[in-house]
Amino acid sequence: MSENSTHKIYQFERYRLEAEARRLWYDAAAVRLPAKTYDVLLYLVERHGTVVEREELLREIWRDQFVEDGNLTVRITELRKLLGDTLEEAKFIATVSRRGYCFVARVREIEEEPQIMTVDKTSSENSLAILPFRHLTNNEKTEYLADGITESLIDSLSKVPSLRVFASSTISRFKQSEQTAAEIGKSLSAKNVLTGSVRQIGTDLFVAAELVSVADTRRLWGAQLHQSMTDIFRVPEEIASAIIEKILPQLGETENRAHHQRIMPNDEAYSAFLKGLHLNAKRTKEAIEKGLDYFRRAVKLDSNFALGYVWIAQSYRVLHDFSILPPEEALPPIRENLDRAVALDPDLAEARTLSGYIKFVHEWNWEEAEREFRRAVELDPASILARYSYANFLKHIKRFDEAEYQLNQALKIEPLSPVLNQMLGAFLFYEKRYREAEAHFREQAELYPNSFVNYLFLSACSLMRGDFDASLGEIEKAYRLEPSLEISALRGAALARAGCKREAQKILRELETAQNTPFETFYLYLALGERDAALTFLEKSLARKSIDHILLNIDPRADELRADARFTQIFSRIGLPKS
Repeated sequence: MSENSTHKIYQFERYRLEAEARRLWYDAAAVRLPAKTYDVLLYLVERHGTVVEREELLREIWRDQFVEDGNLTVRITELRKLLGDTLEEAKFIATVSRRGYCFVARVREIEEEPQIMTVDKTSSENSLAILPFRHLTNNEKTEYLADGITESLIDSLSKVPSLRVFASSTISRFKQSEQTAAEIGKSLSAKNVLTGSVRQIGTDLFVAAELVSVADTRRLWGAQLHQSMTDIFRVPEEIASAIIEKILPQLGETENRAHHQRIMPNDEAYSAFLKGLHLNAKRTKEAIEKGLDYFRRAVKLDSNFALGYVWIAQSYRVLHDFSILPPEEALPPIRENLDRAVALDPDLAEARTLSGYIKFVHEWNWEEAEREFRRAVELDPASILARYSYANFLKHIKRFDEAEYQLNQALKIEPLSPVLNQMLGAFLFYEKRYREAEAHFREQAELYPNSFVNYLFLSACSLMRGDFDASLGEIEKAYRLEPSLEISALRGAALARAGCKREAQKILRELETAQNTPFETFYLYLALGERDAALTFLEKSLARKSIDHILLNIDPRADELRADARFTQIFSRIGLPKS
């Protein structure tokens, strides 16, 4: 980059690039970029309208370093995904065949900070981080109150069209943080932060809440609320209303009414519901089953509580996903409770999303599944779960461009979400861009070293590149973090590919005698060269429909079977729509 460029600010469409501060903004929301990716963007923007040779970029960005040409491709891909470019339409970065790249968007240099643009859902000007409310009562049985109020506030305020509220997945990591509210707000690029505490004394509940401006740590609003435990439901609603009144005065009466449209349960039912949410978040068999009991209690206390029925269904789904319940035990109560929820509230996005998932994964009803996902996104465009679920569906049926659009919409709302970023890397893997996928998951593994999913994909990338020792090393990391039967099967496959067939055979024998042999055993048979056994296993497994079968449509690990007539015949029974 040029020496005199460091003080410049570049504006292109709704983006602003501050060279001195090394920051990129979308409207008023900070966009996080790896250092080298930022350097590539700045270099191209400085030379907008001019073709920059690949060799020049490699020489200037990686000075005095030897790097593979693929590193540049990875950085360009990251930028295109971030900016929303596609192969068909390059609004920002165009590829010039056999030469390099050109930044084609209109760029203007500005001397001063521009005025904040009109704010939308992705803008930090109307962004709010609701930090986990602290529980001040020395009683674990009532800890759910603090978590429940936090969740209720996030859910309630995220429905306000002009307000960007950080998702629970981003906020939860600050539960035990010693950082100040302002420090956390700055790390998230949030404009305002809400903090609070909950204390229970007998049958009385005391809630303190405070709204703080991140820029100057100024206290914008605060309140001490005293409620009887029988009025617990009013607490998050009162706080939410006060915040809306304080930080969103431009909202009209219509939007405020929309905020309160959801049918609310009675107070006792809601208290049981909060306990269920608190337990469900622990993600253990015992906690999920106890949470399910509380959700059942909630709908027994208020039979019109639609969201309670959704969470009964969701609990059964999780118990099935964790291989605790077989499909014949999990699916009937899922369908029954979803039907009840939709009958009570047809416009409940959570119900539509879960309904789409069941029709997609367990019924293979592609048309109905897509209808439900579309409806969920229409009902709540800011729902990360709805966007993610729809993107996942589109990915499996090879509609990658549409899938990436849905994913990018979710990433604009929650750019740091590890789950969304894992899907972003998965797209690269399933499109057979292994080096790019590997670079992406290496970065994710640095950010989230305890997420076994990153190592699963790193192992798969190495496998497809033929580096079997590296593949084994990565799957061992995943297995140490999550010693499940599913990962054990993939570990056996990696051992077989790396030449350790005796150990792989031992794992196979253990899996074959397990109560629920995981689908991943299919890949272990293939790695051991037992193709007939793999296809027999696949054919028998079709009796229990799962997402693993659908994944074969895009998974390159099954490519060795594409020309096999028996595989083609078995796979055709899935009945996937033509992409």
